[in-house]
Amino acid sequence: MRRPSIDLLRTVAIVLMVLVHFVENLSGQQSRVWLPTGIAAPIFAFLAGFSHWLWRRALEDRRVSLSEISRRAVRRGLSLIAIGFAFNVLVWMPEDTFNWDVLTFLGSSLLILELLHDQPRHVWLAAAAGAFVTAPLLRQLAQYDTYWTQGWFDPEWTLSDTVIGWLVTGYFPLFPWIVFPLVGASTADWLGESPPDHSGREIRLAWGGFGLAVASVAAAVWASSLIGTWLDTRLTAWTMFPPSPAYVAGMLGITFLVFAICRWAFDPPARWPLPSWMIRIFGTLSQHSLSLYLLHHVAHLWPLWIYSAWQGADTTSLWQQATSPAWAVACAATFLVCAYGLLRWLDHVGGPTAESMLRWICDSPPRE
Repeated sequence: MRRPSIDLLRTVAIVLMVLVHFVENLSGQQSRVWLPTGIAAPIFAFLAGFSHWLWRRALEDRRVSLSEISRRAVRRGLSLIAIGFAFNVLVWMPEDTFNWDVLTFLGSSLLILELLHDQPRHVWLAAAAGAFVTAPLLRQLAQYDTYWTQGWFDPEWTLSDTVIGWLVTGYFPLFPWIVFPLVGASTADWLGESPPDHSGREIRLAWGGFGLAVASVAAAVWASSLIGTWLDTRLTAWTMFPPSPAYVAGMLGITFLVFAICRWAFDPPARWPLPSWMIRIFGTLSQHSLSLYLLHHVAHLWPLWIYSAWQGADTTSLWQQATSPAWAVACAATFLVCAYGLLRWLDHVGGPTAESMLRWICDSPPRE
């Protein structure tokens, strides 16, 4: 059974991703003041862990063998990593193959969740806490800033830089981003598979998230008013690149808060049932979030590369200066409307999507 709370939040996350990427890549950095950056990825990663727990529980309830569930989970993780590498090459540039973006991170996180699936919940939380605490130290040991000298991740093509990028210095390294799917799976296990009964767990989750978010934002505001030491600025500043402890804890708190409210309000027995047309829209966009992530990059980046090459200029000559922020927002809205219509049509005719191909690769039953 699909959960309106998950569909709603995943839709919000993918729409924010589309908006941010269109504006940043088409019009540059001048819009960062008002862009909702840094919000979508934590929500998406948290829901990945939460949904993975639900997926495993559903297969267990259908009496699928544990070995078969593990095989499917591993195939899903490896397939997402492979898609992430192909995406980096085909949408960006071959030299960006190992930039460790969100798809390679999500694939890696599924493998880690599967590795820990038979451990008790406190082990998942201990692993998340360990990643959270050690990430700043690992960044310092790896000399994080030397990989970001031009404002983006720029490693050498060496084995050491590739591994360090995956673990610590890439766009979405395991330390500390693995915190979100691990906590998401732990939250799913704590809330349970059954629909919410409003017994108070959602309320406790919401208040805990609120307190965590307020404390983290207060720490970031306090640090910004100081001319402090490395400890003051790097641990309490609100930064996504690198993901500071204040940012990770704050976004985890915000995710707890909005997820608990949505679950309490919209999941059965819903306090405020969503209309059917809204459920349909959220369900379609949520179900096809991988397709939307892949398509929206192709839709706004390939025209830049192709046009620049046709003009005989450098391939990236129009990147971040193709249009104004207002036009970029309009392009993002147009893409979302067109993509929704396309996905609805593909669902109607049974056409291929990224999700259907992933299911075909990963979830096909073994041959007798």
